[in-house]
Amino acid sequence: MEEPEAILRCDMNTDCTYGEIWLLAYKDRLTLLDAETKMKCDYEYDSIEEFHNEDFINTGQFVFTRDGESVPFAFYSNSVGRSASRFTMVVNKLREKLDLTEDDFKTFGDDNVCPTCGKPYRDPRRKICPKCMNRKAIILRLMGYLPKYKLPIALMGVCMVMTALIGVLRPYVSGRTFYDEVLTEGGKYFGMVVPVVLCLMVLEVSRLAINIIKERIAAKVSANIVFDIKSQIFSAMQRLSMSFFNSQHTGSLMNRVNNDAEEICFTILWRIPELIINSLTLIGTAYVMIVMNPILSIIVFIPVPFTVYMMKVVFPKFRKVKNASWQKRSKLNSVINDALSGIRVVKAFGKENSEIDRFSKASEELYEANIKEGIRGARTFPVMGYITSLGGLFVWAVGGAQVMNNTGGMTFGMLMTFVGYMGMVLGPIDSIVNSIDWLTECLNCAHRLFEIIDRKSDVVQSPNPVRMEDIEGNISLKNVTFSYEPNKPVLKNINLDIKKGEMIGLVGHSGAGKSTITNIITRLYDIQEGELCIDGVNIKDIEHGDLHRRIGMVLQETHLFSGTIMENIAFARPDATREEIVCAARLANAHDFIMKLPDGYETELGKRSTNLSGGERQRINIARAILLDPRILILDEATASVDTETELLIQQAIETLTKGRTTIAIAHRLSTLKNADRLVVIERGEIAEMGTHAQLEAAGGIYAGMLGKQKEALKIRGVEDEE
Repeated sequence: MEEPEAILRCDMNTDCTYGEIWLLAYKDRLTLLDAETKMKCDYEYDSIEEFHNEDFINTGQFVFTRDGESVPFAFYSNSVGRSASRFTMVVNKLREKLDLTEDDFKTFGDDNVCPTCGKPYRDPRRKICPKCMNRKAIILRLMGYLPKYKLPIALMGVCMVMTALIGVLRPYVSGRTFYDEVLTEGGKYFGMVVPVVLCLMVLEVSRLAINIIKERIAAKVSANIVFDIKSQIFSAMQRLSMSFFNSQHTGSLMNRVNNDAEEICFTILWRIPELIINSLTLIGTAYVMIVMNPILSIIVFIPVPFTVYMMKVVFPKFRKVKNASWQKRSKLNSVINDALSGIRVVKAFGKENSEIDRFSKASEELYEANIKEGIRGARTFPVMGYITSLGGLFVWAVGGAQVMNNTGGMTFGMLMTFVGYMGMVLGPIDSIVNSIDWLTECLNCAHRLFEIIDRKSDVVQSPNPVRMEDIEGNISLKNVTFSYEPNKPVLKNINLDIKKGEMIGLVGHSGAGKSTITNIITRLYDIQEGELCIDGVNIKDIEHGDLHRRIGMVLQETHLFSGTIMENIAFARPDATREEIVCAARLANAHDFIMKLPDGYETELGKRSTNLSGGERQRINIARAILLDPRILILDEATASVDTETELLIQQAIETLTKGRTTIAIAHRLSTLKNADRLVVIERGEIAEMGTHAQLEAAGGIYAGMLGKQKEALKIRGVEDEE
């Protein structure tokens, strides 16, 4: 049997619902296998003019062009996105009859499958299988947040038991007692309408009061537990290294801190108590009904298996259709977002009609999905309601006959009690059946949080750190090799000695490894091979706080926090006096524009600091670095993307900042590094050249070539300016 060159498992059907589609890439053809319908389609490479994959917000699709027409081929969720791109590359190599190399894998997505059960991970970055996770251990760990609040939780338990008892007692009083003992002549409480009604009112008020007490306790305890969880998870995040944050989306981390913590607390203190109350109510109701009339009790519970079947089998299918509708809606939103955010580009290229066609196509797909959802819902819920009502009809029929014939000891009051209890059965059953879903979601949330809490940082402080309250600024890199990903070195055998007070300029093409050198010097990452020392001490042995207090950074992308300008400058030194902050701002050429603002140093910075220009934000950043008074200074494209006048002000501030400090500067504009003591040219992760500006220009090597191209570009720009 012919073996495929590459295999990819897609997780979505053609209608964008979750399924199982296999793509097999052979030397001469591409094959699609549908695991559900057993459908098989072969596409010869000779008939495919183009093959590519398109990624949307939550989904993606393969598309091939045949006879000039683009045809959607297969669909996948974001979890398959990376494998899909790799698979596309391999298919195109096979189409071009190129040999596959060792970097091309035989199978795709195997790492995204649980080795225990074989099912794909929901999030391939986490490698967590909901089916195989240790639920017991997670539940026990979650319960560890509760002992701190054992007294309030015990009171909640008492309230739950009392609520369940009142719930079971109330229909008996309003039915059996009221009709048979109060309204029936000869009854035990005949004629005592007002006292019994008052008794019912007391029961209702008591249940209301108990619920208020329970919910007030739950609200207070839940707020405390949410605070505990969020504090723990945020503190854990702060301890993690940059490699963790590079592999995570900001939105995902925010969800873990906010939504996941609140989901866990909501489950523990609201859903679980509700489940307990419903379970107790169901048990108490069933017991009373069986004691009163076993035959009617059986009739009441006859529809229960059908109801459970609908909840477990039919409803998930409806949710599957609803999810497909959600996917189509997400796709339509993506189209709208693209069109509106890029409206200037659309109009500039005259593509309004093209965007209208895209919108119409996506809108039509959503329309069809909504119709399908509506039809399925119109069929599901009425059937569910009819099945539920059948029990009531049979109770009225059989119970009414027993009352009329005076058999089985059945009275009108007992019949009304049964009708009341019947309405109390379905709600708890629904809660118990659905508890599996929300409990699973709670465990998933807990697992996500515990994964961060338990995660170890890649940059770990030494058990016996060396305290260095005063760093001179000598830096030594010996045979340093570093890679962000295994077997893909970014730096290779770097040897570099930087003396205190020296200014080093790092130059090279984009991606050469310049910023990586500054990343390892600031110990945002740890090197894999070699040794990096500061003042003769291995950087891994230096106490974290001492290291970061003596290293300052001025980056191209400045970040200012929400708060006042004064608070932003004082970020590195919260204990700084106002005089020190103003002095730092003056040295950074920031004082004048700050004083022109309405509130001066007390001006609140808006979202993304949109009320300041890029140059102004950069000068505040420089003031922050000046206030820190670091011994080692990192400048990474500090004057990029600003006008000439602003650049001059920033350069003056930087000259003030670099005096007497070990400085490592990165700049693509080579003219800004002419005064550096040495220039280090990085090429493909290695030191290619080293020397002063004049030496490297005279050598005619890589640096001279880069300098010549920049001069030529400036010359062309100057000609254009003159014109």
